[in-house]
Amino acid sequence: MSVYFFKGKGYCYDFEMNKQRYTGAHFKTITKARQAEAKRREELTNPEQQQTETVNIQTDMDFLTLANKRLGYVKCYNSKEHFRHVLYHI
Repeated sequence: MSVYFFKGKGYCYDFEMNKQRYTGAHFKTITKARQAEAKRREELTNPEQQQTETVNIQTDMDFLTLANKRLGYVKCYNSKEHFRHVLYHI
């Protein structure tokens, strides 16, 4: 357990566990830094399985609808009317 103070930045903690270094910084008080260090140690010694929810994302269009919309856009973009409006601003 080691807590340091850096002028202008605040307190930070630093410790090693299983030959790996863990740090946390920018705490306003020394007690908050010590509490954060204790919480981090607890998380590392007793890892809990995180529950992840799977969310099904429904799409509004299928591939054929999307392809038809794109083809309609390309057909409109390549028309003479489109070039006349864009080129001559009519």
